[in-house]
Amino acid sequence: MNQIYRWLGTTKQNMHQRLNRELQREEEKEQLKIILRQVREDHPDMGCKALYKKVKPQTMGRDKFFEFYGEYGFKIAPKKSFREPLTVLA
Repeated sequence: MNQIYRWLGTTKQNMHQRLNRELQREEEKEQLKIILRQVREDHPDMGCKALYKKVKPQTMGRDKFFEFYGEYGFKIAPKKSFREPLTVLA
């Protein structure tokens, strides 16, 4: 087994740490899904930036959070602002 690690150019400890970090990220993603569903029910109009500040994920930065947010369907459609057309006075 040590030959495989040497061939890959890494160590056994490095592989286990990498695996543990990945498992921690996946666990946090599952927890975030549950939290975001609950927050979305209570605050249907809350934006992504406000949610990020409220949740503060530990293993995910802002951009990854925004990507995750959109990927799992938590994004809300922006509301259109209806304005009356300008009238030209003659």
